Amino acid sequence: MNSVCKIGTSLIASLVCLSPAAAETRQRPSRPAAASEARLNTAQIEQIVRQYLLDNPEVLVESVQRYQQRHQAQQREQKREAVGKLQNELYQDAASPTLERGAQEGEPVSVVAFLDYQCGYCKRSADTLTKIASTPGVRIIFKDFPILGPDSLRAAKAALAAGKQNAYQPFHEALMKSSGPLTPTRLDEIVAELKLDAARFKTDLETPEIASAIDRNQKLAGKLGVQSTPTFVIGNEVVPGALTEEAFHSLIEAARHQQRIASAKPPAKSR
Repeated sequence: MNSVCKIGTSLIASLVCLSPAAAETRQRPSRPAAASEARLNTAQIEQIVRQYLLDNPEVLVESVQRYQQRHQAQQREQKREAVGKLQNELYQDAASPTLERGAQEGEPVSVVAFLDYQCGYCKRSADTLTKIASTPGVRIIFKDFPILGPDSLRAAKAALAAGKQNAYQPFHEALMKSSGPLTPTRLDEIVAELKLDAARFKTDLETPEIASAIDRNQKLAGKLGVQSTPTFVIGNEVVPGALTEEAFHSLIEAARHQQRIASAKPPAKSR
């Protein structure tokens, strides 16, 4: 049953329950005449409500929209609460690469990015993230989150393996700029282009440490309700989809404002 049907049924049920005759029946169940009258009134109310909804279908549309808005608001609040509880996993995992070109200047704000190297929208976001990383006080934390199959998983492992040779960022950028399939051959080409140690790269690629880092990212995404890429965590907001540079700056300033408010609060008195 779809949302419209559910809401319509609930509306009818609510009106029926509120009818005086129904209330009277509940209070005096021993009177057959009252029960018969209640059944008659119930049928009448159902017909009235049905006709009203047929004549005014926009009421159901409005009800569905309000339900969706309420549901989305509840989801946002749940994600905000989750962000508050997962600070260490979000910001303190040493296995998560960072880009901090402007982080040492100004009030620090972290942008956590869940990305898949085969995701077209992630590729569109790559240049914007690089620009944002030059903003004073901003650092990018990458959470490799491969959800598009074996090639995505291999690419995520490859980027982290390159990080063992201090080459995560150039490898990351090369993957984001690649337009074809991210095959093992393509990964080897990037290794050669960046003049990495190929033997060490292949060894690091299969280490439990790298597999564990990706597993942690996947579990963290599950706790936050992240189901698609790209998804960003900025302040206490979990924001899916490719964002414009302006949208990033707006969310960063909002997060910075939240931090100022939090730091201005007096410490709680101990009892």
